[in-house]
Amino acid sequence: MADVHDVVPSLRKGRPPFKYGKKAHVRLFKNKAVDYQHRLNVIHRVAEVGMSAFLDGYCANATPTQRDTTRKCMDGLNRRIISRRYNTPRTAHHKCARTRGTGTTLPAAEEEQLARWVLGMRKDGIPVTYHMLCVMALETAIDIQGFKRRHGLSLRAKTRIGQDSTQDGTATLAEFSERVLMCAMANDVDVIYNADQTAVNYELGGTRACRWPSLSTISGGVKAA
Repeated sequence: MADVHDVVPSLRKGRPPFKYGKKAHVRLFKNKAVDYQHRLNVIHRVAEVGMSAFLDGYCANATPTQRDTTRKCMDGLNRRIISRRYNTPRTAHHKCARTRGTGTTLPAAEEEQLARWVLGMRKDGIPVTYHMLCVMALETAIDIQGFKRRHGLSLRAKTRIGQDSTQDGTATLAEFSERVLMCAMANDVDVIYNADQTAVNYELGGTRACRWPSLSTISGGVKAA
């Protein structure tokens, strides 16, 4: 008879692999971004050996469509801009850069024109609203907040954005304290506790009535201090 201790327990099987599900999407990095140093070296190489010889070595295993796409990219390279950014230490290793002010602020001439228009309207006593400024700026008024900050302008409106000062908070606290004191005097309250010092318990009862369960239900709870 075999000993009980000699029996090796069977291992518990884990989750079986699922072979028939949808596979993860394989990332195909078709476009490769290079820095300005690499682009300038490519321009110099094309100037030395020519476009055809460069494509024969650079696109040796590429399809005719990919070869033509690379040729179009080479034709679109601006040597003057690439050389200037390559010679600048801050942008030499950048892969993409844009002119200062593009997509962030308005051009200087447009800002000066809008500032003169706003000042002229206010001089005539005409208030300038946000929508009026958007209409005048058209497509170029993208960063209106920065435009107002640089020229020291503020829009007149009934509502304002900002926090109250310390003096405003003190006045509000004094008004609230006076209202609480008047309520205490009107209701003969001797001691006033803070919100974190008052113990309030809620004793929840049953949800059904004891005598007539089919007629009504009990909702809520009984408050006890």
